[in-house]
Amino acid sequence: MNTGQRATAGLVITSPANPRVKHAVALRHRRTRDNAGVTLAEGYAEIALATSAGAVPHTLYLCPELAGDDPQGLAERVAEAGGEVVRVSP
Repeated sequence: MNTGQRATAGLVITSPANPRVKHAVALRHRRTRDNAGVTLAEGYAEIALATSAGAVPHTLYLCPELAGDDPQGLAERVAEAGGEVVRVSP
């Protein structure tokens, strides 16, 4: 699958009961992150800084209605780097 398809796959999560949301919330706990071997970055500015420094997010959960400046630009950068972009509702 090319990265353009990942960004436009159309996946929108609207339920907090979704297993992907539950997993993302669980990553707030250090033990869960350590076991998964991942780092969690929250917030537009933090994620933009990380991607500018060369980090490639595995998954970006993005709520365009709540995102700050240029959420589509961030989503495109993540997708072009090979990360998955998942849109979520407020």
